[in-house]
Amino acid sequence: MKNYILFSFLVIILSSCSDNRYLLNDKGVENRYLVNKIEEYSKGKLISNTPMLVIDGHTYRYKVELKKGLNLSKSNIKQIGVLNHDIGTTLYGKRGIKGVVIITTYIGEKLNELNKLEGNGLILCEGNIVDKNDLWNINPLEVESIEVLNSKDEIAKHTMDNCQWVVVIKLKKK
Repeated sequence: MKNYILFSFLVIILSSCSDNRYLLNDKGVENRYLVNKIEEYSKGKLISNTPMLVIDGHTYRYKVELKKGLNLSKSNIKQIGVLNHDIGTTLYGKRGIKGVVIITTYIGEKLNELNKLEGNGLILCEGNIVDKNDLWNINPLEVESIEVLNSKDEIAKHTMDNCQWVVVIKLKKK
């Protein structure tokens, strides 16, 4: 009987630990929002309970990138979609065999919209100049804020060049 109780206890602990990689930064029940979505999709057999996540185009695998958890809040999530096992494998090879959860964040969407800015401008990330083509390399989960400056006074604080806009991207402190 003792062994059965110990075994049951270990199963409960291990199964609850598996979700921790999908917990959000929120307090209370909100931190289980993504866990609940994944459980919902896995019950429908669309994905397993340990799918790969693709957040704004960046991949996060359960046993690799998600070991330290997920630096994301529910309020940052704009949309969640899912790719079943077959489509996940077609697009991502063996990495997608357990299914893929596609997450679009508001920050990721804002980073993509920066490519639509027209005219002469400057993009700064932590004080470093970033080309529009390199915006893809910025992980939206690491972005604290994005500010688009349009006034001459604000632009002059960052450059003496004749720019129509300046974008200032600040990353979260680690």
